[in-house]
Formats: sequence, C-alpha cells, structure tokens
Amino acid sequence: MRKDSSEKKNYIAAISAMTALCLLLSLITGAESAYAIVEEASEELTIGGVPVVVQWDNLLLTAIAIFFVVLFTMQRKKAIKASMSDHSLEMGNITFFKQRLEKELAKGNAEAYYIYYIGLENGYVRRFCGTEDFMLWMQHLATVITDNVKTAEGDFSARVSDGSFAAAVKCDCEQSAEEWIEKVLELAADFEGAMFIGAKPRIYGGMCRAGVEGIGTETLLYTAQQFFIHAEEEGRHYVCGDSDIARKHEEHRLIAKDAVAAIKRGEFKIYMQPVVTADGGAFAGAEALTRWDHPQRGLLMPGSYVEALADVGIIGELDYYVFEQVCAFLEKWEKTSLKNMHLSCNFTRLIIGNKDFADRVIQIANRYKFERKRAIIEITEDTMIRSAKTAMRNITELREAGFRFSLDDFGSGCTSFADMMEYPFSLIKVDRNIVMSGVTESKRRIIKDLITMCHDMGKAVICEGVETEEQLEMVKLAGGDFVQGFYFYKPMPAEEAERIMKGTLPQLCDEHGFI
Repeated sequence: MRKDSSEKKNYIAAISAMTALCLLLSLITGAESAYAIVEEASEELTIGGVPVVVQWDNLLLTAIAIFFVVLFTMQRKKAIKASMSDHSLEMGNITFFKQRLEKELAKGNAEAYYIYYIGLENGYVRRFCGTEDFMLWMQHLATVITDNVKTAEGDFSARVSDGSFAAAVKCDCEQSAEEWIEKVLELAADFEGAMFIGAKPRIYGGMCRAGVEGIGTETLLYTAQQFFIHAEEEGRHYVCGDSDIARKHEEHRLIAKDAVAAIKRGEFKIYMQPVVTADGGAFAGAEALTRWDHPQRGLLMPGSYVEALADVGIIGELDYYVFEQVCAFLEKWEKTSLKNMHLSCNFTRLIIGNKDFADRVIQIANRYKFERKRAIIEITEDTMIRSAKTAMRNITELREAGFRFSLDDFGSGCTSFADMMEYPFSLIKVDRNIVMSGVTESKRRIIKDLITMCHDMGKAVICEGVETEEQLEMVKLAGGDFVQGFYFYKPMPAEEAERIMKGTLPQLCDEHGFI
C-alpha cells in the first residue's frame, strides 16, 4: 500500500511538473513547440517500470485555463484592494472603513469600539488652502491618526472625505475614549508645515460609541460625522453623543430609505388646507400638504418623516413630487369652477438654493397645462439658503416664467426683514405662533404694524393658525387679507377639499398682487 501511495505521489508530481513545463514552454515557444518538447521528455516517464501515456495537448489546455483563472483572481484582488485605498495618503478609504467596521460588528466586537470623525474646518479649506498646503495638512493628519491607532489590537482608520478621516478605536470606557480624541486633536494642531497668510485651520472631531443594538455601520459613521459638524458649528474641539441620538439617526435613515420607494409607489397622499378671505370666508385657494399612507404603520403625519428626509438630505424628492401633484390638480381645475383658485406647495430653502431648481420646476410644469400664476411656491423658514445668489437667480427665472412665491412662517425666527424686501414674494404668510399670541393689546399692535408693512411693500398677507373667532376678529382689524386655520378648515384629503371648494367664487386680493 505504501509503495502504491508513493508511486501515485510520484506520478502526480511528475504530471504537475510536466503540466507546468507545458504552460511555460507554450508561453515562450508556442503551443506546437511545447507539445514536441514535452512529448519527447515524457517518453521516459514510467511508474513501476511501465510507460505512462499522457495526453499532453489536453493537459496543456487545462494548464492554460488554470493559469488565466489564477491571473484573473490575482487581478481582481488587486483591483478590490485599489478600490479600498486612498493612494495619495497610502491608507484605506471610506469603502475600506465601512467594510472593516461591518466585519467587526458581525463578529460581536462592536461594544469595544468608539467611532471617530476628525477633519479640517470647511471654511479654511474653502478660503485659504491651495492644493499643496491642503495635502500637507492631510498628510499630517493621516500620520497623527495612524500613529495613534493600535492596528495590532484591531483598531483601524481611513480617509472618508476630502478633508476628513474616520477611526475605530477600542476603548475600555468613555473617559479613555475622550482622552484618545483629545490627544489626537492636540497633536494634529501642533503643525507648522503648511500655513497660508498666517492662517491655520481648526481641527474638529465627533465621536460615538459602537455596540448599540440595532445601529449599523452607515448610522455609526453618519452619527460621528454629525457630531463633527456640531463641533464645528459650536466652536468646540469635539462633540460626543449618546445612543439615543444614534438611534434617532438610524430611524431617520430607515425612514428615508423607505420613503424614496414609497414616493414611487404613490404612498404619499396629497391633502389640502383651504385658504379663505379674512372678511367673508370665501375660498381663495389651498395649500398642498402630504400624509404618508404607510402599508404597515398606517397614516403618518409629516412630523413622522419630514425631519428624517431633511436630516439625510432627500427632502427635495418629496418637494418635487408634491409640486408635480399640484400641477396635475391645477390642470384639472382649469376646466372646472376652481380654475381661478391658487394652489401652493412648500420647498425648503435648501432646495431653492440648488443650481438645477428652476430647471426642474419648469420641466415638471411643462408636462401640464395651467395658468402659471395659480401655482404658488412657498419657501419655508426651516433651513437657511445654501447659496443666496443661486436662489435669487432661480426665483427670478421662475417669476419670469409666471410662477409666484410666498414666504412661509414669517416671524418664526429665521427670516429677516431684509429677506422679505430682497426676494420678490407676492405673499407673506404670518406664522401661526404670532397669530395665536395676539391676546394682548401690544401684540395685536405689532401684528397690525407687520401687516401694514407688508401691504406697503405690495404683498398680500395670509395669517396662519386662526382657530378661534377672537383670532379671526384680530386678523380682520389688523387688515389681514386671508386666513388659514382650524377655525374654517383642517387639512383634508385633496378630493374632499375639491368637493368643498367647487361651486364657490374666489375673492382674490388684486390690490396687493395676489392674483
């Protein structure tokens, strides 16, 4: 048995050697020459004195196939490694970081890790950094972070954006986790190698603990990044957060992920809240709102999803969806008694500052036939405009195309009088909290002066949040043009609002440019 086994091993070794020789010779001399050389060499191949007949042409083809499989595998591994590397700093990139963190979470090692997000202040990068100085700072930051990451113990780091890094570091408690980032930030700030006109960037950090049940890789990195942003906004060296914030981010991420598909499935339903004249309660139009008819969770109010969509940066998709529904309704109304009604919808200031905003609005509207001035675009106060110059250009272009704009929630805190004068709004919507607070003589005087000022600038005024007869009387005495609130109508399904408004004649405010 041993002899047979030994002979078999010798045979396999001989065949392997001959196969390798076939492959090598075929690459050097060509296949035909390789056949001749190998066949001649194999004439002496025997096992136990018995000549062995080998089909070398088949073996050669097999060898070539194996060679190319091995070559392809090596090239693929090389390509994967390259796709996970930041070559300029010779370290991993965001893909590497996410995949490595995913593996650690799967192993059950997450509780030991703290996730850090560290980078240069954006203002410095935009204002001062040339390419050379910027790369010097990046190399310095990369060195500091990697020098303080204990790779042998399972720590790892990567460059995750143009000016930022992420690190996953094992710490036994929050105190040691904070000591780690304090040390890194101190070392990072101690650098004189790159300075532009004497300005040095500030370096900020955000951190959160991994191992929170149900919190995945994307959310951990996103949460650390949000804390980094908070640190920069607040002028603090770093900000750390608790598991509740991470859970909130995870919930927002999941809601937003589901919402994109839900928009395409038509799960977001249009509701309308009518707007009526302050003096007689006649219909002037309505505001388009949304409710999410979720297949598992039932009917969701905007508070359940708007913040989440804004948080992850996709609120614009819902805004554009609602605008398209508004256009469809206005086209339908052109052939009914509602043809003179206006219909408004909200766009966040962030979206209006996008370069393609005007183009997308016009593109959507061009699919429908209606009088453009009946569509009112409301700019909400909840987000500051990303680019005031771009926003003004968009608004001007859309005004020239016939659309009108209103300033929503005026007085809620973000909008200044300069905003109201600078942008060509046709309509000002006074925030409901101001209307509901008008219970004293001094506050009523303020509301009256506010409305008078709007009229002096040629703008009509809608007072939101009118819920009582007393509030309605106050708005009338103050000179408000229109009201919107529960005293008249709550938000309702679009079809119900249409039934209520049909058959009435709108009383619009020509004097202040509302029509």
